[in-house]
Amino acid sequence: MIDDEKGNYDYLMFNDIEHRNPHVRKELNNWAKWYFDETDFDGVRLDALKHISFDFYKEWLTMLRSNSEKNIFAVGEYWAPGQLNLLQKYIEATEGCMSLFDSSLQNNFILPQKKAVRMTSEIFLLKP
Repeated sequence: MIDDEKGNYDYLMFNDIEHRNPHVRKELNNWAKWYFDETDFDGVRLDALKHISFDFYKEWLTMLRSNSEKNIFAVGEYWAPGQLNLLQKYIEATEGCMSLFDSSLQNNFILPQKKAVRMTSEIFLLKP
């Protein structure tokens, strides 16, 4: 676990797949190989990373790359706006096996936009 935010939301959207179970891991690895064999993809986007153990993704991506004999690109979404340290911690924990979307940077883009909208609203709400 990288972060303990509200229990780490282990059951995001009723996701109760037990990624620590070796049988489940084996089946997910088999599924990834089957899906690759069917579609020959070059990359994956992994959603809601902080809700699934980081060691699962490390293993899953290693197996996927080995089975496909390709350096499959992987980018993950670890939502932690303003907490770059958590993103760095995740990259270290997964030994750099994937890239992450920069939620901290996205947050820095959004904050000025929200402030501008507020200021514009205040200007138009002023009464003479």
